[in-house]
Amino acid sequence: MSSEKDRFGLSWPKDAGSRREALRSRLGCGEGRFGGFATVSGILSTRPEMIRELDRRIPGLVMITTKSYQLVPNPGNREPIIVETSAGSFGNAVGLRNPGMEKALEELIRLRSSWKMRALLNVSLSGSSPEEFVRLAEGFSPVADTLELNFSCPHAAPGYGMSIGVDPELVERYVKAIREVTDLPLLPKLTPNTEDIGAVAEAAMRAGADGLVAVNTFGPELYIEKHSGKPILMNIHGGKGGKSGRWIHREAVEKVRSIREQVGADPLIIGMGGVEDATGVIAMREAGADVVGIGSAFAMVRPEDWEGWFEELAPSDGAEKNGRTAVPRIEKPQMVYRPYRIRSARSGIGGLRRITLDGRVPFEAGQFVFLWIPGVGEKPFSVALSDPLTFLVRERGEMTRALCALEAGDTLYMRGMYGSGARLPATRRAWILAGGTGLAVVPTLASALSGRGSKLSIFMALSDREAAAGTMRDADTLFSKELSALGSYQVVQDDGVIGRAVKVFAGELAAEGSAAESALYVIGPAPFMEAAAATGRAAGIPADRISLSIETSTRCGVGLCGECVCAGKLTCREGTFFTLTELEVRGVKPGDFSDDH
Repeated sequence: MSSEKDRFGLSWPKDAGSRREALRSRLGCGEGRFGGFATVSGILSTRPEMIRELDRRIPGLVMITTKSYQLVPNPGNREPIIVETSAGSFGNAVGLRNPGMEKALEELIRLRSSWKMRALLNVSLSGSSPEEFVRLAEGFSPVADTLELNFSCPHAAPGYGMSIGVDPELVERYVKAIREVTDLPLLPKLTPNTEDIGAVAEAAMRAGADGLVAVNTFGPELYIEKHSGKPILMNIHGGKGGKSGRWIHREAVEKVRSIREQVGADPLIIGMGGVEDATGVIAMREAGADVVGIGSAFAMVRPEDWEGWFEELAPSDGAEKNGRTAVPRIEKPQMVYRPYRIRSARSGIGGLRRITLDGRVPFEAGQFVFLWIPGVGEKPFSVALSDPLTFLVRERGEMTRALCALEAGDTLYMRGMYGSGARLPATRRAWILAGGTGLAVVPTLASALSGRGSKLSIFMALSDREAAAGTMRDADTLFSKELSALGSYQVVQDDGVIGRAVKVFAGELAAEGSAAESALYVIGPAPFMEAAAATGRAAGIPADRISLSIETSTRCGVGLCGECVCAGKLTCREGTFFTLTELEVRGVKPGDFSDDH
């Protein structure tokens, strides 16, 4: 066990009865009172930055749960990892994606060193043996307030998750082993996919658990996309995934009721499963939950409405049971795929490929879509032109390799639009610097700025390596016709000077002397954006008028995975553009975002 001086989390009594009483007291649910709300593992609170944001913004959250961590990094399943069967009802197969214990500990230590948690930090653990869980519990005990034991993931690899949670004897053996190495409250998360969930719950409590989390997703089930007839999810289970959200709520309530009837009135129960309004909270409370977990419903409420939503969720004497709410909900499905025929696909300069589809969709700069190839995967892409739909793609991995291999006449599937348009301050002068596939964002951004009356200068940075892969006369891939009609447009090759486009921009800005009345927009690789932003600021462009398009890891588009958080915001909801001021306030740099989480 860690020494007290090494701990960031709370300390708890060694005696089981005292510890359980202290946990109830800390959660505010003693003597039958409602404790409040918790986030659920794997949804939204998956990165330290979002944990801090939720802790800061939503007082009703008494517990914030991390994603499930394992000893070693796990890349999880290929996207798609989430499917929406109807509004608010989801299937998912994340595959326990996580950075592993070493990196996770570094991140959580930084979080707890810089931020005093108001809510309890519930660290979720996933192992395939008692020994693995013991190592995880020992490792994470210094940063955790409580430990959730994932005995319930239905789409994990054999030996993990539900493989443990369906067997009361296994659950008892695992909990006993973990109990021996930590005094932190242990909260096994139970699977509903067992004939006798009450027996599993009883075994966990008998072995030393301090409470129960119920329930994880139902299933798994297979999800077929209607146009292609192909499975949507990608995993070792043939595309099967767990069920969560609205369509499991009634069953989840009954599972919680069964647990309460089996274990009696004393044990703490954190009940979850499709809760989205006060009616659902009341149903969970009446079934026996002391704290209620909120998960998939985050996809139905925009971030700016979270505070009001949680105020409405809290049960009170006057709470209506008809589910009516003043906070707007997103009641239309947000993850529907639509098939598009490829009109043309042309390779050009720098390894870029311009793909044009038959169809049109209106959008704003800062928004994006997901492109899906059945059996291969999906990835987010900025739209270059709306009519006809046009994308700029560069081969980076398996998905983009398959995308670049498509030809005219092939079918491509798209979902979205996601995110919000960039905030464009009214300025007399506007400068746009783009590099790589960041050029895809420029046509719509430039059109919007031109429409607001800004005089435009656009610079497309081209490395010598990129130039060698194509021809400088490739006007089609570089959108020369579209951009030249909106302002000054220069394609600037490095010619042996890395980032020469930034230097050309700096020279023209200095010669013009218009920094004070300018706005700067930068899209491209992180080092390029940092250099361009620093140059613009040094020249006198105000930080709140320097905007950078931040590329984060986004895997859902609807505010569930939490992976796209930047400066406290979800890019899938609030768009990809951030001012330099917003980034500096949070200490964020464009290069801070990795894909290994």
